[in-house]
Amino acid sequence: MLKKIFITMFIFTLLSVGAQTIEEKPAVTFQVTAEKEIEADKLLLFIKIEKKDKNFKNGSAAVSYLSSKLIDALKKAGLKNDEIVTDKLNSTPDSTWWSSKEYTVTLNIKAIIKNTELIPDVFTAASSIDQAVTVAGFDYDYSGVENVKSELIIAGGETAEKYKQAYEKGYGVKLKIASVNSNDEFGGTGAMMERAVNFKMAASDAQPEFNKLPVKTFRMTFYVKYYIVQ
Repeated sequence: MLKKIFITMFIFTLLSVGAQTIEEKPAVTFQVTAEKEIEADKLLLFIKIEKKDKNFKNGSAAVSYLSSKLIDALKKAGLKNDEIVTDKLNSTPDSTWWSSKEYTVTLNIKAIIKNTELIPDVFTAASSIDQAVTVAGFDYDYSGVENVKSELIIAGGETAEKYKQAYEKGYGVKLKIASVNSNDEFGGTGAMMERAVNFKMAASDAQPEFNKLPVKTFRMTFYVKYYIVQ
């Protein structure tokens, strides 16, 4: 029962905004680390369609046509409507001294792949439409992070309680929780976007590194401060 009460206090103190103290008292601070591995559950594929044309309407029409073909191909590959996210059409006027003015028309589409078995077909779809359609990059999504974070907060509270009890027993004092601060680290670098290289190669050559989605370590470090009660 006391253990549950402590963990509740630990979580409440952690979530409180800036756990401030009015007066300084003798205190001790424990550093507690909790971590857990988490596997990515989605591969995010960023596809770009880009056309240059001196006539803006022609360029826009060409991009729209390729977009329709790509979306149809992605659906045939097994993706659902909500797994294909289309950005707004963007155009940039280009002008240089050696050529007359032309427009660069681009459209970005994100393919959300939840089933790794669909990866080969999605790559084939993305690489076989037209030279104007390229895979610009990829990223991973770890949608279970919040659940893992909750688990680590509880684990951190349990470890802090063990440290507290050992300190009280060793020094013959009582400790009262004062504040809890924390920081987290996701695989050391976070879920940074990794740039794809030469995705216009044969789809079969691009598959090996995506056959299994990556596992990263989510780590939380807690700094738990206690007042020493005489």
